[in-house]
Amino acid sequence: MKHSELIKEIIRDFLIIFASIIIIITVLRQIYAPDASFELKTIFTIMAFSFLGALTGIILYTPHAISENKMRLRVILHFL
Repeated sequence: MKHSELIKEIIRDFLIIFASIIIIITVLRQIYAPDASFELKTIFTIMAFSFLGALTGIILYTPHAISENKMRLRVILHFL
């Protein structure tokens, strides 16, 4: 995988995580607190944590083939 593909994958993961969180929070707020609104600080916090979550995908990146045991170890680290 080239570096440009890795960057595209990180950006894609970031957008998926960010959009999912916003959609879930919006639905839950409509159900439980319809008068509540999003503050700009809240949006930036969600954005920052979404980016950190997407960056954890770097753990699974390798420029060459690795053994199955090493890949399992990386998946476990990614999960933690």
